[in-house]
Amino acid sequence: MLRILLDQIDKYKIGITAIQEVCWIGQGVLEKRDHVLFYSCDRKQHLLGVGFVVKKNFKHLVMDFKAISTRIWTLRLQGKFDNYIIMNVHAPTEVSTEEEKESFYDLLQKTYEECPSYDVKIVVGDREGRSILSNNRKT
Repeated sequence: MLRILLDQIDKYKIGITAIQEVCWIGQGVLEKRDHVLFYSCDRKQHLLGVGFVVKKNFKHLVMDFKAISTRIWTLRLQGKFDNYIIMNVHAPTEVSTEEEKESFYDLLQKTYEECPSYDVKIVVGDREGRSILSNNRKT
């Protein structure tokens, strides 16, 4: 599966790709071909997991990366005029409990607020259409 993903990234000349459902155990950085994979998953089971695939020619722009949880990852990139933080998220589904959903969105809100205010923040992934800003959240 990884080979197919990397082939598609190469085919479409994509520099940075956010991925969900990685399903590997643990977290880490893996270099394959002309790509660097940053990932985080459940430490005991092949469940969930988010991360990024970065082409090696973009690797020098990566300032920081953090595995916040198995559902939230941040990648901080150096830009020409501004720095960027890409938050890759994989929200709980409708079958999850309200407690799981609220816990996820609370952590997402906290992560967003802890990012440097002067960085451009981009949230990508599966969020069920909810806003991360607390005054706009669905109840």
